[in-house]
Amino acid sequence: MNADGSVAEGYTEQTSVAQVIKGHGAFSPNSGFLYLWNCAVFVALIYNIFLIPFRVAFLGKGAGAGATVLMVFDYLFDFVFLTDVRLRSTTLGYFEGEKAVVDVKKIRATYVGNGLLKGKSLCDILAIVPVELICLFDVVKGEMLFLHKHQLFALMRIFRLLRCCHFYEHIRCTDALFGYLTGGKQKNSLKVIKLLLTLLFAAHFFGCSFFFMAFLENANGLPSWADCEGEMRVQKYEI
Repeated sequence: MNADGSVAEGYTEQTSVAQVIKGHGAFSPNSGFLYLWNCAVFVALIYNIFLIPFRVAFLGKGAGAGATVLMVFDYLFDFVFLTDVRLRSTTLGYFEGEKAVVDVKKIRATYVGNGLLKGKSLCDILAIVPVELICLFDVVKGEMLFLHKHQLFALMRIFRLLRCCHFYEHIRCTDALFGYLTGGKQKNSLKVIKLLLTLLFAAHFFGCSFFFMAFLENANGLPSWADCEGEMRVQKYEI
């Protein structure tokens, strides 16, 4: 499947999902499953890209049940990342030049190397290590860093963003799937959507950063524009 939604030359669906589960073969890099799976992993990555800065900036004291709900989603998407590591090391084929590689042994050798993880495989493994769990056992006192445990929990999940090493692959698969679903007739619409999402993320990230800086000022005993006292000072100044 190409980015315009057309089927790539040499496209094959010789290996079914059931066969792969039984350990017989791997998915072709042109298979529909590989494109759909990459889109699913992309959703998990987007979730972390948007939610990590938001939680660091805003989830202080009084987060309540909302923090618990987000933790459920955290580990659901972590399971997606873990499954992706398993698939990439055994059953997700790739292109070597113009040749599709679907040999399981070669896929494993390419991903794992000589047993020494490096590059994308190292990023994938580091991204799923749950170092943030130490916050739940009070091993690290968030108050010592002026952070509530929910904020520190989110901050320590920043390693999930190492999965951005696959970002362009996810974009390629998303473009191809969108093109396939629309018959390749909505290319400009997709470009507009990607531009709007980029602007939305930039505004989201900088907004969270400004609120986090205001939070740190307040934690150090300094009035900031983001708290009630700061709002009263602004109103007084305007009067």
